[in-house]
Amino acid sequence: VITSIALVATESGFIWVGNEAPTAVPGGNGGIRLGFWDGQAESSPTLAWLDGAEGHIPVAADWHADTLYIAAQGPDPAAPSTILVVAVVSGNPTLVGTAPIADPDLALVGLAAGPQGVAWSGTLQSPDGTLDAVYGRLNASAEPATPSLWGQSWIQETVSGSDRPARALQWMGDVVQCAARTTEAGAGGSGILVQTRFGETGAWFGQFAFGGTGEEDLHAMALDHEGRLLLA
Repeated sequence: VITSIALVATESGFIWVGNEAPTAVPGGNGGIRLGFWDGQAESSPTLAWLDGAEGHIPVAADWHADTLYIAAQGPDPAAPSTILVVAVVSGNPTLVGTAPIADPDLALVGLAAGPQGVAWSGTLQSPDGTLDAVYGRLNASAEPATPSLWGQSWIQETVSGSDRPARALQWMGDVVQCAARTTEAGAGGSGILVQTRFGETGAWFGQFAFGGTGEEDLHAMALDHEGRLLLA
């Protein structure tokens, strides 16, 4: 069974990111499949396994500077949430680094890569039973003593007395816009909360909330050619 997770644009085409779960061997680990497509209607993607990522399930992906970043849930019970750093040369993917997040209660949701770095969003099951949004950013480079291991520049939790699961996020210059679903906004039901955080430290310095009388949720964020933030 193959599940499609993400489609990212590169300088030469597109990379499809998916998960393949084995059906012939119950309980098998499966893994991450990548498809390289030139964008032509008459051509088909060239598929490849991501070696070294067995047992990982991708949840989001992004591309920047010839590098593919994949947010995934892995088999390590102590740090199931991991960012995978993948180099792609001539259509050949190589896992060059991992950035595990040492919290068994955190589930990754989104990922954004760009000139400012790699930021991620996740949802944490807090001790009080509620869901809290968590945002983080990778270090700019791997650990000097362990070139295959990347650390975290910062991790910030949005504490709330009600459920506030994380959603998408988007870089805008040196700040990152971080979205969550919340029951503390809107004219009724649930609404959307978008926070602005400083990229270097993750410090919060602004937010806006919106929602109508129904149940609102957010699935993606993007910038248009004039730099305006678009929310789906």
